[in-house]
Amino acid sequence: MAKVLLIDDHADLRDVIEQLLKMHGHTVECRANADDALEDVRQTRPDVLIVDQRLPGMSGLELLRVIRRDQSLASLSVIICSADDSSRDEARLAGAQDFWVKGSEKLMEQIAQLDGFVGASN
Repeated sequence: MAKVLLIDDHADLRDVIEQLLKMHGHTVECRANADDALEDVRQTRPDVLIVDQRLPGMSGLELLRVIRRDQSLASLSVIICSADDSSRDEARLAGAQDFWVKGSEKLMEQIAQLDGFVGASN
């Protein structure tokens, strides 16, 4: 199972996604902003980051770009999440391995398939 760092500033949604991930056997740490998450990434080296695109301060896409520029973090698997599909291409161009739409029916399926995703990207 994967060690996941989930970054979302909406506590209710973060809690739901955290519980779904844990139901699938993943170890999950949560943060509400990108600055705290970046420090954790450097210290704990999660298998995958699941990052909300819209965060206070540094956005999820900005965090992704910082990670991709850091040689020690560049290979980290990052999934960007958003309430809408409009920035899927921008996320992919920034280096996201996947893009999840929050609230979609497909989100449950994507969470269930996270093990295969993490194994394939490492």
